[in-house]
Amino acid sequence: MTDKDEVFRQIPAGEYANPNTFCHYGWEGIGAFALWKYATAYYDSAEILFEKFVASAGHNDILDGTGITMCFLYRHFVELSMKHLYVKFVCTSKEEYKKFLANGHLLISLWNATKPKLRELKKRVGSTVDLGILEHYIREFDKFDPDEMTMRYPMKNNLQPTKEPARLDIINLHERMNELYWAFEGLAWDLDNQMHDEVEEKKIEDFLSWYETLRPKMLWLLESLLPLTKTEDKGPRWLTMTDIKVEDPRWVRQRELLQSCTDDEIMMADCLYYTGRFIGERLLKLPKNSHEAKVDAVKMCVENMQRDHFEFGKPKNENVSIDSKTASAILRCIPLAMRAIDWDKQELFNAINRKESE
Repeated sequence: MTDKDEVFRQIPAGEYANPNTFCHYGWEGIGAFALWKYATAYYDSAEILFEKFVASAGHNDILDGTGITMCFLYRHFVELSMKHLYVKFVCTSKEEYKKFLANGHLLISLWNATKPKLRELKKRVGSTVDLGILEHYIREFDKFDPDEMTMRYPMKNNLQPTKEPARLDIINLHERMNELYWAFEGLAWDLDNQMHDEVEEKKIEDFLSWYETLRPKMLWLLESLLPLTKTEDKGPRWLTMTDIKVEDPRWVRQRELLQSCTDDEIMMADCLYYTGRFIGERLLKLPKNSHEAKVDAVKMCVENMQRDHFEFGKPKNENVSIDSKTASAILRCIPLAMRAIDWDKQELFNAINRKESE
């Protein structure tokens, strides 16, 4: 040790360093992702300490020390996880963000500010995460360590101990925290990717009017494409780029089918395809209520059209790319959007479903 040592050395840009010898920080920003990143980092660190705890049987000094530190890391994980949920799903402005952060380390205050919106979003998509149980776990932490000081210091400023002597079951704590971790992760996953954007009512009505006109051609297209996904050798049920390059008969037929469509029909197929893909990949999570799901699917179709700058009644542009999709991809995605929009038409896909089962 010398008085010239640089303790927190930062590796300059351009200097090579083994990527396993340093960590990046500060790149996460200040939003929901940053809070999630830090929350999981504290949880992962507690899990590493748990491995040390299990491996230290008989060494009470290590067991006590790792147990104390794990409690702090787990509590901070809980705090940051709630802040992540608030910023991701509740906060709408910097002013709200700042006001929320004024709650500091108070878990119940953080939870009370976050819970109402979580309950609303959870009901909308039908998440199975029980907010009552989640609140129970948070209150348990609040009783044990209300201000994040209990496991940071052995005494208070008045020299009173922060806790009376006790034996804390670390195995139980670890199991409960594992459950809480997956509850937070599951809730965020369930609530994410819901449609919150406002779309003008007239644009929704206009789209539905065009949809009703073009729907018969969409059904015809799907039914016509279905045979192209089947092969005699029971191989892959999709066209490959090799098929396309060598003018595979199935690709030729698919191209003929699409070329028989008008520009409006092609544009409808295109926006339905991408909306269906978002639904299938859970990039758009539809509400449980069928009518609300229909509205969200239509909103996504409208947004897809606005993004690619095309509209019905005008020539399609180069952003319309449905003609480059394989038959199986089209059949996988478009029906997902149409089923959401036509939820009240039970007979809609009967013919297609019968052919798929043949």
